[in-house]
Amino acid sequence: MRGLVGKVAVLTGGARGIGAATALRLGSEGVAVALGDLHEEEAEAVASRIRDDGGQALAVRMNLREEDSVQRLVEAAVDRFGGIDLVVNNAGGSLGGDRNVAENEDRIWQSTWDLNLMGTVRVTRAALPHLLARGGGAIVNIASGSGTLATPGLAAYGTSKAAVIQLTRNVTAAYSHLGVRCNAICPGMIMTPGATAAMPSDVVARIAERIPAGRTGTPEDVAGLTTYLLSDDAAYVNGQVIHCDGGARDIGPSGPAR
Repeated sequence: MRGLVGKVAVLTGGARGIGAATALRLGSEGVAVALGDLHEEEAEAVASRIRDDGGQALAVRMNLREEDSVQRLVEAAVDRFGGIDLVVNNAGGSLGGDRNVAENEDRIWQSTWDLNLMGTVRVTRAALPHLLARGGGAIVNIASGSGTLATPGLAAYGTSKAAVIQLTRNVTAAYSHLGVRCNAICPGMIMTPGATAAMPSDVVARIAERIPAGRTGTPEDVAGLTTYLLSDDAAYVNGQVIHCDGGARDIGPSGPAR
């Protein structure tokens, strides 16, 4: 894709799933990638694959809940590669114990929002000065379909991802005139290794039959969209919330099971 060779990306949650697939895709496009993750050894394995294929990458242990940890990731990228052009806020998740609004204690709300919203805020806040110093750049925030369509039993997660979507729009409104684009992706049923291990194959098959695309998604599906949004091919795509779900969110079931 246009305009990616020689760029530098900071990517969170790069050890597994969507983050790992995105890091590998960016590396193949000539982007130097700084991967941040709590699972440093797994992140290093992804970085090593990028380097083995002739790319540039480093892995840094990072905790989204800690400002100093986020700063270390950003500083490592700048020290090694000379600056930052691209940001992928991928890390986050749903915590055990998340239920409906009347059942969630304050600690569930606070912990989920600290991870998903404030983690994205911390990384964006730390990286933005470096993007601006290079004349702009691009940010992709990985939100969730639960941020636009409510999921019973995931009140804290869904509202935190809705907040990530609004943060995306705010960054667009505040920094576009300085050359920074910001978009959000809402993945649907993406079969990461964790999801595959957690869901029986017959359940996955039934879900796939009801998705208009006729299948569940892969981490590479999201990685491809992320890479496009970071590239110059998406130079006029800004402030958007894009569902990567095979049509499930906006079209719904496509009729009888195939």
